[in-house]
This record gives sequence, C-alpha cells and structure tokens, in this order.
Amino acid sequence: MKSLKDKGITLIALVVTIIVLLILAGVSIAMLTGENGILTQAQNAKNQTEETQDVEKIRLAVSEAQIGENGYEELSQSNLQKAIESQFQDRDVVVSDNGDGTFTVSVLDKLKDYTISGSGNTIENGLDWNEAMANAVAPETQDEERNKDVIGIGTDGKPVDMDLWEYSLLEDGTFSLRDDSLDGYGYKGSIDSNGEIIGKVPQYISINNGETYGPVTSIQQCFREQIDLKIAPKLPNTVTNMHETFLSCKNLEKIYNIPNSVTTMESTFKECSKLVSVPNLPTNLENMAYTFHYCTNLINVPVIPDSVTNMSGTFQNCYNLVEAPNIPNGVEIMDTTFFKCKNLIKGPDVIPESVKIFKQTFQDCPKLSGEMEINANITDISNCNIPFFAAVQGKAKLKLTGSCPVLNEIVKNVENPNITL
Repeated sequence: MKSLKDKGITLIALVVTIIVLLILAGVSIAMLTGENGILTQAQNAKNQTEETQDVEKIRLAVSEAQIGENGYEELSQSNLQKAIESQFQDRDVVVSDNGDGTFTVSVLDKLKDYTISGSGNTIENGLDWNEAMANAVAPETQDEERNKDVIGIGTDGKPVDMDLWEYSLLEDGTFSLRDDSLDGYGYKGSIDSNGEIIGKVPQYISINNGETYGPVTSIQQCFREQIDLKIAPKLPNTVTNMHETFLSCKNLEKIYNIPNSVTTMESTFKECSKLVSVPNLPTNLENMAYTFHYCTNLINVPVIPDSVTNMSGTFQNCYNLVEAPNIPNGVEIMDTTFFKCKNLIKGPDVIPESVKIFKQTFQDCPKLSGEMEINANITDISNCNIPFFAAVQGKAKLKLTGSCPVLNEIVKNVENPNITL
C-alpha cells in the first residue's frame, strides 16, 4: 500500500510539474514574441537604429550636395541624387524634386520616404509604405470583377480606384500600368476641368487582397493621347520605363516630377506641342530617342545626364529651341537630334568621341552659328549622311573644329560657304 501511494504522489507531481512548465513556457513565449515582447522590442530597436542611420546618411548627403566645386550650391535633384548614392552605396534610394522647394528621398528597400525642406535644414519622416500597405482597403467605388482582391496604393499613400486603370503583372513581379493584351492605354478615367486626372497614380499594387505588393515600374503609354490633360500627375518613384507615357498629349503644359529611377524616356513627350519646359532628367537615364520630338514650344532644356547613350531625334522639330544642351561623353547615337530646329542659334560646345552615328543631326538649322568642336568617331561617311549642316544660311557663320576623321568630308560635301574648318 505504501508503495502504491508513493507512486501515486509521483504521478500527480509529474502532472503538476508539466502544467507549471507549460504555463512558464507560455509566459516566456509571450514575453519573447508578444506586442511588447523581448524579440519585438529588439526588432523595433533595430529598426529605429537603422532609421536613425538612414536619416544621418541623408543629412550627410545634403551637406555633400551643397559643397560644389566652386563653393556652396543650391540643392537640386541631380546633385542630391549623386550624394545620396555616395552615402547609400548599392541600396535603392531615389530622390524626387517636388517642385515646391522640397525633395523626397525614397528608401525603397525599407519602404520609407523622407522629406527635405528649408534648403536642406529639415529632414522629416514622410510616407511609411509598410503602414500604408498594412492598412489599405480597396475603395467602395471599385467594383469591376477584374479587380476582385486587387488593392492599389497611390503616390500619396492612399488606396486608389483600380477600375480607373489598366495594369499587368510583369515577369519580375512588378507592374505595368498598361494591359499588353489590349489596345487601350493605362489611364481609363476622365480629365477634370483643370486638366488633371481623377485621383492619384498607383505606386504599389496587390492582386491578393494585400498579402503582397509589387511596385509599378512601367508607365509605358499610360497617358498616351489624353488630349485634355494639361497638368501631369505625380509619378511613382518606382518607375523605370516611361516609353511614350505622354505621347500626343497635345495640351500638356506642366509636369512637376520625373522619377529619378527612370532609364528609358523614348518618345515620352513626343508631340506635346504646348510643353515649354520640363524638370530635371533622371541621373541614370539611358534612352532619350525622340523624347521631345515635335515639342514645338519647348524652350528650356535641362542638363542631359551622363548616362545617356541614345539621342536619336531627341529634339527633332523643336522649332523654338534656341540653345542646345551640351552632349555628355557616352552618347553614341545622334541621328536627327536637332533636325529642323529652325531657331537654334547655339549648338553643343563639343560632340564627343563616343558618337558613332551622326546623320542629319543639324539639318535644316539655318540660324546655327559660332564654333563647334566635333570629335565624333565617324569612320564611314554614310554614318554622317550628307547634307549635315546644309541649311546654315544668311548671316549665320559656323566654324567646325575637332578630331572627327571625316570632318573634311563633311565640309566638302555640304558645299556651304557659311560652314568652314
């Protein structure tokens, strides 16, 4: 009897011990992983430290951008982006000029935006895209069957009505604001009395009711032939492709931002005949083929980024362009770049050695004058395609210098006394 009693006590003690251990385990797990748990607090502390470090890098980038070669420089999208890349190295960080004296720095790998104001003196937290995604719900007005379980978040961090947009999922998991299987373009909504679209442009899209989001990287043909569009909307900082985005928007007058992430702007503003000026171009832009073709009122041209390689037809038929921008080293293609710029007086200072195709580049530019250094690496005269400067006439006198191998042949074949070596 004593032996049985002792064994019973041992079993009860074991059960009690197990229960106590389970309780302790539950408490321990809660302490580790709960809302105020150790692991959560540690992760929050880590995030806070990284955020503080990012803010400090932005602060250093502002100072670096303001220290120019000749002393203090005003902040610009280009010098700030260069300094940001120096501070953040290989991380994906994009600078946007907001057009009101402020800049937005988007740290895309952290889905955080920061706003720089007061000539760089103030750095404030902007949009937290993680919070925006966690709280986003499709608006009640969105009721098309194709958009079931679809949530779009606009450039202001708020949900957008995806019924107003065509979109397609790309192979890399990002989105294009255009359905490649349809003939239509990206924006399906109307234009208001001010010449603006309804709502905001989607920057992130989820097709699984908010479980995961992908960035919008392409706005190819998004606003093509929107005749009534006068003021371009704020564009997503995630965009890389702006091929024909505003093609034939014949009444477009203002655009405030071009995302610094963009690499191709082929025919972006082609036939935007009321456009007078544009903001800074992206620092990593490569393709500028026909970007401003037939922008007949374009007067103010921003600096061409060093990364550009293709300038085929870039300013063709820009009748009101008076002074050409300088051509950066690295440009290879310049056929018809300034073709029929009838009021162009001053050309680029130098045509760099990198240029390989130089066909009809300044044809029908009758007012072109001054001196131009041509170092283009043209070995075959067919890649220069005479007539080259044939329209220079009247009082305009153009003197050519440089190391281009066919420079003599250019002048010889033009047979224009106004053009000399």
